Amino acid sequence: MKPPEFLGPYRIGETLGRGGMGTVYQARHEKSGEQVAVKLIATQVSDEMRFRRRFHAEIETLKRLKHPNIVRLIGYGEEQGMLFYSMEFVDGETVQDMIRRDKRIPWKQSLDIAIQVCGALKHAHDFGVIHRDLKPANLIVQKDGTVKLVDFGISKIFGHDQTALGSVMGTADYMAPEQAGDGGITPRTDLYALGCVLYAMLAGRPPFRGKSVTEVISALKFKEAVPLDMVDPDLPEDIVQIVDELLAKSPDQRPPTALAVMNRLKAMRGGLDRMQTLQEGSGGAGGASHDTAFVSPAEQADDESRGGRQPYGDTLESMPQPGHEATDISQINPSAGTIKTEGRGGDRVTAVGTAATEHRRPRETGPRMAEPIGQTHFQTVTEGDVREGHFASSSEQSESDTMRALSIVAITVALLAGIIFLAVSLRGPDADELLARIDQRDRQSESYEFENDLESFLKLFPDHPRAEEMRRLQTEQRVESVIRRLKLKDKLRMDESPLYEQAFLEAMSLRQSDPQQSVEKLRHWINVFHDPSIAADDERTELTELAQFEAERLDQLAATAPGGGRDARVAELMQRIDDAQSLPEPKQRKLLESIITLYEDQPWAEDALQRAREQLEQLGS
Repeated sequence: MKPPEFLGPYRIGETLGRGGMGTVYQARHEKSGEQVAVKLIATQVSDEMRFRRRFHAEIETLKRLKHPNIVRLIGYGEEQGMLFYSMEFVDGETVQDMIRRDKRIPWKQSLDIAIQVCGALKHAHDFGVIHRDLKPANLIVQKDGTVKLVDFGISKIFGHDQTALGSVMGTADYMAPEQAGDGGITPRTDLYALGCVLYAMLAGRPPFRGKSVTEVISALKFKEAVPLDMVDPDLPEDIVQIVDELLAKSPDQRPPTALAVMNRLKAMRGGLDRMQTLQEGSGGAGGASHDTAFVSPAEQADDESRGGRQPYGDTLESMPQPGHEATDISQINPSAGTIKTEGRGGDRVTAVGTAATEHRRPRETGPRMAEPIGQTHFQTVTEGDVREGHFASSSEQSESDTMRALSIVAITVALLAGIIFLAVSLRGPDADELLARIDQRDRQSESYEFENDLESFLKLFPDHPRAEEMRRLQTEQRVESVIRRLKLKDKLRMDESPLYEQAFLEAMSLRQSDPQQSVEKLRHWINVFHDPSIAADDERTELTELAQFEAERLDQLAATAPGGGRDARVAELMQRIDDAQSLPEPKQRKLLESIITLYEDQPWAEDALQRAREQLEQLGS
């Protein structure tokens, strides 16, 4: 089928990809010139009325996702009955193409990709959006290494009807067991898919394969994947372990959040990098020391074995034996004005008169020929010069031993310093540093960093004196996050929210304006909706826990507030009633009656109203 020339404001270009749900085109905005990717929904999908009703609401949700590792959704529309949506155009290579080309991706690069994917998942999960179809084909790596995650949550739009009937929606190779069965879809479903992607990058294939989709689904539900360390024994143990945890069959046995996985991957990446750097540094230093001690003699032997050039001059009739540097005195003609001598390495010992001008350490070599005329004229070497040359050689040997010892000491010190640096780096911040950061964070604008610091503190210092305070703060953050999520779901629903969600939000909305009333409604909510028989992963279980926490927190705030826990508004009314006693009786009666009339419908003012009535009765008597 020929693609349309225009879809909305976009002029359609080349085809970027094609699948069962539609086709992706490169396109250009006719007015602004912006390059985008446009997905045209397949006709057999878009013609379903239930799909169309759901399409607009879900797309609006996805437009809220703004993260550097998520392909930005720009808009959506309909052109002559054809549904489409536009998104940011990303110039890069999919992880699937990288695996096809390279077979396996190095573990460092795999960790970098996974860390960025975790950041994208954390952002989306905070908005209650689950990807549902995370796979290498949906990960695009740009030239600068930035990873972009595409089709975020789109599978929910396409697959809601099918999954409701128990059918399979998504790519089987990277599907979580609960997607292939009756389990609920949660953020941990995406974490399982992340484990599959990591496995594929490191092993070159997904964890489960089969000749058909049925075989793959059966394997992922009932079989265990081949451990990564059996596929590649050189992989670090920490990487093998976290992939194994992500691939757990039960969602409860997987890491809890994308943030937790990201923190572990970052720590793992930094620690393994430093360890490898130290190992390479110590190995290189050791090699240099070894070369210093042994390469030079090897080079000397090599030089001696080459034969070299044709010698000049006459061959000496007698050469010194090993261990002697000077020529034997008995072989020198005392009447000669000059003599030609060689040390053991063929190095000339040049003497003028009785003063030696050069002495070298003896080297064991075979006989050599004399140098050409002009470079071989020597004066007689005296016995004193011979002794001086011997002592000089011993001194050089001593200096060489000293340098070798100093080199070993330097290497040892460098290695110890590296180990100390690694230990300090892996230790991370101490408790006081983390507490200072937590206290300085703005919980609204820096919620991500605030939650990250809280999680790190409780993980590193669970028994710290302020640990309980940090746990309360963490639960308070959960309360606010759940409220945001429920409000967002309520706005995007096509029908009414469940009654328990509406009542929960109503009770929470009174926390600022009427804390006492909020506490009463929260306790009533618990009495009505708490059911010990429901599953632990049911949303009502979490809401019950948070409602109980918030009610106790508000009670504690009221108890510690000025006025013995009394509402500030009640305290003000009480003060006015007390002050009325100093007024003349007509004015006092008028004030008390006005207070009763004005606040008789307000439950929070009951204590003040009771006192006003008692005072009126006293006036009447």
